Amino acid sequence: MPAHRMGRLWKFKKDEVDEWVKAGGAARSSDKRNQTMTIKTPDLAKSKKKRDPDLVNAEIALKRAAQKAREFARNTSVSDV
Repeated sequence: MPAHRMGRLWKFKKDEVDEWVKAGGAARSSDKRNQTMTIKTPDLAKSKKKRDPDLVNAEIALKRAAQKAREFARNTSVSDV
């Protein structure tokens, strides 16, 4: 697709895009994109990995410490935690 990049933005000239569409550029690109997407689609069931047990235990400990801090703050009337 005809485009010009200006910083983070992409600019399109209407005349160039119209000419590209009339030439059949849009049909060819969308066909390629659809083929690519079907080929590259990962099998989600196979891609699941087992989490590191140390990381899981650290998350649990962090949640427990946060809960205790909240309880302590409620009991001592401190609302910043």
